[in-house]
Formats: sequence, C-alpha cells, structure tokens
Amino acid sequence: MSSFINPQKIIADVVVGESNFVADFGFGTGAYLKLLSKEVGLLGEVYAFDIQIDVLNRVQREFEEEGITNVKFLHTDLEQEKSTKLADESVDFVLISSLFFQLEDKVTVTKEAYRILKPNGRVLFIEWRDAFYGLGPSKDLVFSETDALTLFKKNHMDLERRIESGNYHYALVFRKK
Repeated sequence: MSSFINPQKIIADVVVGESNFVADFGFGTGAYLKLLSKEVGLLGEVYAFDIQIDVLNRVQREFEEEGITNVKFLHTDLEQEKSTKLADESVDFVLISSLFFQLEDKVTVTKEAYRILKPNGRVLFIEWRDAFYGLGPSKDLVFSETDALTLFKKNHMDLERRIESGNYHYALVFRKK
C-alpha cells in the first residue's frame, strides 16, 4: 500500500469513460479535474462544484490558461437541496473526495449525487481513514468507511468495489440502483 493517495492511479482504476458527464463535488485544489477532463474527452463534460469562490476562480483561471474547455466551474453550497442545478439523471459519474469530514449535512449531498446520476451511474467516494497527527481532519470529524457504506446504502446505492487509495484514505465505488 502506498503512503499517500495517487489521483492518477485511482482515476485509471475506476475508468470514468469517454463522452461521459461527470460531477466533482467540492473539487478543492482540482487534483482530479484534469484527469477527469482527459477521461471524458471533448465530447464529455465535467461539472466542478465548490463553495470556496477564491479557490474556484483560481482553478478556473488555470484551466482557461491551459485551454481546457470541457470543465464547467460552478459555485454552490452542496449542503443545499438541488444545489447543483443539474437535471435529474444527467450525469454518469460523481466524484466526492475528502469532502465529508467538512460537511454537516452529508445526507443532502448524498441525495444530490443520487438525483443527478443516470440509472446505473457511479459515485467514487474518497475520504480520510482516520486523524493522522495534523494531516487530515481531527478525530471527531472523520467519516468512517462503515458510515459511508451505511449512508450510501440508505440512499439506494450499492457498493461496487473498493479501490486502493494509500494509507490515509479509503476509496469506494457505489452504483445507483
């Protein structure tokens, strides 16, 4: 097991698919956005959601400077119902990475992923395994793998598989029923 998460390996393992429509919930630094952009190609699209407007603007500028045109940046609070404003069953794949430890309303975010996913669509859920002495969230904010399995199951998504994600994170792929 490698020590830290490797976004390239994870996206390669999950196989997003060309021409697909993808939503990245809380993209933060944008570590996965370029990978997702390449995966979906020119006929696909990536919707990048974040609540931090300064981060959103910075990453959007970087993408514009690099000529990446298949990523749409959207400022939103994912803890609000129907916050993405995407149509029901309009995306093939949702990425939620290292976000839940920061949220109070995890149920609304999970329901939004379900709402926008096409039938049989998938969610890649990545979260911190534990608190690691200043790296990652504090112990009281860790959202466990068991909690993730329970929450997604309650929201009509089945565990498809686990993905190797290093010592500090767990990665789960769920499929919409």
